[in-house]
Amino acid sequence: MATPGKPLIIFFDADGGDKDGFAYLQAAARKAGLPGVAIAGYNYHDRSAPLLAIGYTHRTQYGLTAHRAAQAGGEAHKFSELAERNRLLWGGGTPQQPYIPMITSGWDKRPWEGRWGTPPLWYYPDRTPEQFAGLLRDAITWMDKHPDQVTAERLMVVYAWNEFGEGGYIAPTRGDPEGKYLKAIKTVLVERTTPSGCP
Repeated sequence: MATPGKPLIIFFDADGGDKDGFAYLQAAARKAGLPGVAIAGYNYHDRSAPLLAIGYTHRTQYGLTAHRAAQAGGEAHKFSELAERNRLLWGGGTPQQPYIPMITSGWDKRPWEGRWGTPPLWYYPDRTPEQFAGLLRDAITWMDKHPDQVTAERLMVVYAWNEFGEGGYIAPTRGDPEGKYLKAIKTVLVERTTPSGCP
């Protein structure tokens, strides 16, 4: 489990992690008066890779999408498919190397397609704040049921604050001036912390 006072660094591509470099980082942090550093990694290619042996103290994930390439342009799919992909990939944590689950707020990379050779991919145009809130509730429930796999602080990653070009964002925009995706997070967290029956 994470130790209070440790900064958290997340590598969203853990391939090629440097064991000696991580050891140096831990030593430097302790020399500076910190209890060490929490280092989370996501291995895209092999979820069973021995990240703990390399020096990653935590596991996490990023960009959990079901965005297979389309043959002739992108394909519209339901946000529910994207949410289910998230749920299927939660897990893999241990008390020695806790897991930080991730939820995806959306995916629609059409603004970036064609640039840098990026192929057309699936996209999920029907996302709503309510669906996003439902996925967040499910993630919290999953953590409730698997306390031995997650951090003591119950950390979670949300994709993303401002990935506008990929359609995964919760920041207020012209299309969402009231910040409904942010309010969805607040609503779910208030539900979790307010005693039943209280306003």
